[in-house]
Amino acid sequence: KGPQSSSSSLYNASYAPWLSDAVTQAFALQAGCNETRSWVDILAEARGAATKADRYTSGGLGTLSIKGRFGIWVCWPNHPCVGAVGAAAGDRMCYVMNKVTNEWHPWGLNSVLKLCGS
Repeated sequence: KGPQSSSSSLYNASYAPWLSDAVTQAFALQAGCNETRSWVDILAEARGAATKADRYTSGGLGTLSIKGRFGIWVCWPNHPCVGAVGAAAGDRMCYVMNKVTNEWHPWGLNSVLKLCGS
């Protein structure tokens, strides 16, 4: 069962793994893992990225989607959370956007989730 908060109490972590206690403990409570950028900021950063490898990668959640709330994931290269959790420097940190609250929920490292290329 996921953490009991206003944004997650209605969802079972087996359907929304980014809300699980394990993910919260591993990432959400770590310094450097709290993502606060808006979509506007993210798109501006992508346009200004020097190379394609410096840009974020995103996609849909497919069968893990929760209509009206969770539908997309984003993985960032060079995210401060990668170092904060002791992951390899080339890894990406992945988040899921809560469309109702406009909050990013840490999901995990791309080396584990395998959502996008390196």
